[in-house]
Amino acid sequence: MERGERIAGRYELVRRLGRGGMGEVWAARDHNLHRDVALKLLVLDDGLAPDLPARFEREAVAAAQISHPNVVALYDRGVHEGVLFLVMEKVDGPPLSRIIHQESGLEPGRVLRIADGICAALAAAHTAGIVHYDIKPHNVMLTSDGQVKVVDFGIAGFLQTAFSLVRSSQLAPAGTPEYAAPEQFGAERGDKRSDLYALGGVLFVLLTGRPPYTGHSALALMAQKIGEDAPRLDAIRPGLPTALTDLVARLLERDPGRRPGSAEEVRQLLRRASEEGDDSDPGTGPGSTEESSGPLSELPPALVPAVELVCRIDDREKQIDARVRVAEAVVTTAPDAAGRVLAGVPAVQHCLILLGLADEATDPGHSRQLFEQAERLIEGLPPDHEASPLVSSAVAWYLTRHAPERAVPWLDRVERVAHDDRGAPEEMVENLAELAGRVSGTHPERAVRLMARVEQLARRLPPDPEIAFSLPWQLVRIAAAGRAADPGCAERLIDLAEERARGVETTRQRRSALKWTAETVAAFDPQRAERIVGAMPPEDRASAWTSALRSASITDTDVVPLLLDLAERNALELQVSQEVRTPRGPLGLFGSSRQTVTGPDRYALRRTAVAFVRFDGARAERLARRIGEARHEAETFIEMAEEACKSRGAAAGTQPGLARSWLRAAYEAALGEVGWEQASLMGQVARAAAAVDPARARRAADHAGKADPKGVTPYAVAALASDLAAADPVQAERLLNWAIAPDYLLKDSDRNQIAVALIDVAVAVGDGLPKRTGRLIQLLQKVVRAFRSASKREELWSDWSRRYPGLGTHSPGVVRQLAEEYYGPCRDHMLRAAAAAYLPADVDRALEIADEITEAGLRDDALGDIAVAIARSAHPAAWKV
Repeated sequence: MERGERIAGRYELVRRLGRGGMGEVWAARDHNLHRDVALKLLVLDDGLAPDLPARFEREAVAAAQISHPNVVALYDRGVHEGVLFLVMEKVDGPPLSRIIHQESGLEPGRVLRIADGICAALAAAHTAGIVHYDIKPHNVMLTSDGQVKVVDFGIAGFLQTAFSLVRSSQLAPAGTPEYAAPEQFGAERGDKRSDLYALGGVLFVLLTGRPPYTGHSALALMAQKIGEDAPRLDAIRPGLPTALTDLVARLLERDPGRRPGSAEEVRQLLRRASEEGDDSDPGTGPGSTEESSGPLSELPPALVPAVELVCRIDDREKQIDARVRVAEAVVTTAPDAAGRVLAGVPAVQHCLILLGLADEATDPGHSRQLFEQAERLIEGLPPDHEASPLVSSAVAWYLTRHAPERAVPWLDRVERVAHDDRGAPEEMVENLAELAGRVSGTHPERAVRLMARVEQLARRLPPDPEIAFSLPWQLVRIAAAGRAADPGCAERLIDLAEERARGVETTRQRRSALKWTAETVAAFDPQRAERIVGAMPPEDRASAWTSALRSASITDTDVVPLLLDLAERNALELQVSQEVRTPRGPLGLFGSSRQTVTGPDRYALRRTAVAFVRFDGARAERLARRIGEARHEAETFIEMAEEACKSRGAAAGTQPGLARSWLRAAYEAALGEVGWEQASLMGQVARAAAAVDPARARRAADHAGKADPKGVTPYAVAALASDLAAADPVQAERLLNWAIAPDYLLKDSDRNQIAVALIDVAVAVGDGLPKRTGRLIQLLQKVVRAFRSASKREELWSDWSRRYPGLGTHSPGVVRQLAEEYYGPCRDHMLRAAAAAYLPADVDRALEIADEITEAGLRDDALGDIAVAIARSAHPAAWKV
């Protein structure tokens, strides 16, 4: 469904509020009664029973009988073009799930008030004979004045029965696994006591920031809930009223007979807990930080807008990521502010982030401040907390560098944990190796002991059948981290990695394992890497060496020269049979002849020459000229020029002279081709030269524009148009008109390339010709609407965002026109790209566009980027509180 579409001729879709496996929720406008509503769309499945609409009608009519201020009213229902829809009261306020993401561990009094509202709604529904079956934070809303509103009464029960056959193959339980009662995992449907169990889970997560059971899958949660008692609240958050912790424990009983008998009984118990809680200390507990609910007024004023945007992000992981990025943006000037930004992040993660920032801080005072913040969080963690090994390792890592006199107790703790089979998680192995490397100079004996344990743990690491190639690479990383502590141990780990790489069963994964292992080893042992590369198929070897060079540092003077020699020798020694084309007659008027010759692999030479640009331009050029075939030589010089323009290596001192020289060489090589081959190469030269050699770009565009597109695929024509856009947008537009013409013959790959070219031409036209830009946008809508694949549409806008960073700064009119005039498919993805294009120059305009995005995930991404831009743009003086 798209924005602006009318459901049943009456309800206009205004903004998508959410999307799930069963359908979508939209903010909509009822044009008959002139009011705002919420509209839920449930997509029918071909495998469902034919009586589904009738059952849907019965459930909806029953749910509509519930009239209570804590229940979201149901206004209408029906079927529109094969999609079930429900029209409901629109609630202006967030779901509890968003509040939980923003605040970890709510104050007990507030939780009791929310619980009372949920119970009142449940009591009204149960009296009407309706069980919810899916009470969870996302289905409980809070209005602006704090009133509780429960949504989806009757709907979860309908979905449970209607979709059971479709879902049975996935073993998915009724309700949401984190909150569903154990009896809902079996054949039983459950009863009103199942709702009370789910209420217990909601109270648990409100008070601790995490649900009572966590697992990596629905099956894992099922097993836990059926076989294990729920943890007690006071074990996670001490200091809560006893009556409250006892009530939550009763609600989470596995046996329905041991739970309270009704929602009204629960309300009475809530009142008793409220009376007891008046004299209790709510505590903070390890699931949250003290600052997590602190007011924004405690932040520097310049940072408040950024954090306000972060708080609007619905997805918890995305919100945490945005907090971390904002904190990183301000940590060098305001470490205290950085710590406050991280408030609300789970305590362990908060602690690890602070320790990482402290270790990287260049100012010793700032580093100490961040470490002290982390120390306060560590004090709130129980000694046996499941994450304590990672925390201990991180603290020891910091102290060995910044306060070695305090490091010994923590190093002792790390050693104890490392030798406890129950306490050393797999992800710690590389951490231990890195720690051993760091203390090798000050505590050599301890470093050797740590590496001995690292080797024991590394040998136990299990291979993942899906990504078996990754284990050897992981072993090499561990070896590299601990080389300084125990070179012999590191050598044995590399032997193990090589053995595991050669032993991977499938050919494709074995090739990847050897390649990754060789690349990583090459950084410190090129001779060993050469041996591993020798075990690879010849066609993979150049790729391994060039990847190793790309990951090498220009300052590795001991390694890089040897890597260059090995890579060049490999490229020249690899002899293959390959076809060479030679034009016949003047200008190739009589076509071309083809012959097979044996010589160095031109693809290996090409990859190697481009990789050499960072280190030795003259050597790269010599390799390129060994290719000996016009098309491949031209393409190699074009890639080298592009690499030179972005390179920060040894060759950077001669930019952009090298780039212009190689573009001239590419141009001359392209003259050796004829027809469309020449036009395509000239287009690539025009694209690459547009910024560094405009005159060369225009000459190349003139050559390309003379080519006849007849008989050429629409994709190839559109690709040439895209290449010519910057140098000659008029010529590019002419080619596009030809490519678009046979629309019924186009494939999605053709349409994607045409769409990319249309955007390229619109950007090249710029802000000066809005009518022409508008015509291009109309063509773009037509092309994108014809896509058969939704994922291709999404990729189009993601690619555009990457191709034109900062477009809103130098061509704001183009971005504005796209945002205002493009209403084709995937408009949300376009708006996401448009918002990014305005950053960092125009935060206000980026925010306006972000607020138009209807898809929650894309809007979250945009809000996070804008928050970071605000944090980065403020002057350091503004961070003072």
